[in-house]
Amino acid sequence: MFRRLADRLMGVDLLDRAADLLTHQVRFRLEGDERARTGARLATIRLFLKDPAAALEALEVSAYDAAPREVIAERRLLRAEAMMWLSREDDALRLISGMESVEAARMRIAILWRQRQWVSAAAAIERLLDGYPRPGTPLAETESGLVLNWAVAMSLLGDELALTRLAQRFGEAMEDTPQRDAFLLVTRVS
Repeated sequence: MFRRLADRLMGVDLLDRAADLLTHQVRFRLEGDERARTGARLATIRLFLKDPAAALEALEVSAYDAAPREVIAERRLLRAEAMMWLSREDDALRLISGMESVEAARMRIAILWRQRQWVSAAAAIERLLDGYPRPGTPLAETESGLVLNWAVAMSLLGDELALTRLAQRFGEAMEDTPQRDAFLLVTRVS
């Protein structure tokens, strides 16, 4: 019942109230797997509310080592995101090292980008986009955004050869994306 109420509150953009409700549940009512899952949901809300310290607190209060693997992985990613926003990027990278999921790769890219580690960010994007573009399949918005970020990183590094290769590889696939014009601008070499 409380989860449904929290979902309804989130659905009508009452995130503070949903967070308060979930905080009470995590602290006083729930145990085990359900506490760990609800703590992750609370941490997500706290991150939406731009309160990474409260997100970390929600994860600490709801810690449960015997939670299912997918819950543990989700909680690690949430912890890494909170650390990133608290300018603890190196800690965040250590926390997700060894995680091979797409979500972990995206988090790694976000952290490297925030640190302005353009070479490492570009390499991480390249690994994530291995096999793209796929013939006959348009790029999703998240994929085209990654392509644009890759081009921006190469531009910041002044790597015109890489920009030319990106334009050749992704030019046609980027044509039907919202990032088309920005991609053309960034990959234009003199």
